[in-house]
Amino acid sequence: MKESTLGVSTDNKVYCLTFPNGKRYIGVTNSDMGLRLKQHKKAKTVAGRAVRKYGIDNISTSIVMDGMDRDSAHRLEIGLIALLRTQDSDLGYNISDGGGSAIARPKLDIERAIELYNSGESLNKIAKAIGTNHPTLTKYLSNSGLNRVDRPRHPIPQKINNEELVELRGDGGTIYEIGEILGVSPWVVAKRLVSLGMGGSRSL
Repeated sequence: MKESTLGVSTDNKVYCLTFPNGKRYIGVTNSDMGLRLKQHKKAKTVAGRAVRKYGIDNISTSIVMDGMDRDSAHRLEIGLIALLRTQDSDLGYNISDGGGSAIARPKLDIERAIELYNSGESLNKIAKAIGTNHPTLTKYLSNSGLNRVDRPRHPIPQKINNEELVELRGDGGTIYEIGEILGVSPWVVAKRLVSLGMGGSRSL
């Protein structure tokens, strides 16, 4: 087991399973993926049934990011599940919003979020200000009846350039650093890395 200088395990990884029907599953593990797939195969879960149905050899495995402490891995898992909508039975096999019970999820200052939202502040900056991630913030705002078209707009960021993304990733950039450079959410960066089949040992 790898440990950081603070004694915190950093051998966790966030992974994505893609099934022949196009559905996905996002998870966290500190095991190698061969063992993890075998564990899924034995599990009495929605994902487990899908693994048994299609067979391990027919499932594509992608490591989104590894070398992480468990809390960071769970936070990335939560963001990806929300972004890829893998709790939607038409799109994936996750049955929860991720994170397990390892993360105590603080109550969000939704009044502060709404104040910043109505001022036209970007969602990324609002999420950072109240200590959450972009997908979770979007969900809370939607539940509060707010519509993005009803507020002042910041400039819409350009689409991600795959070549630039690959270059930044190759230079060791984290999803947060890359997102800042490209002007997009780190979860958008992570989603694009999944689609490109890219992963690797990166800290958040």
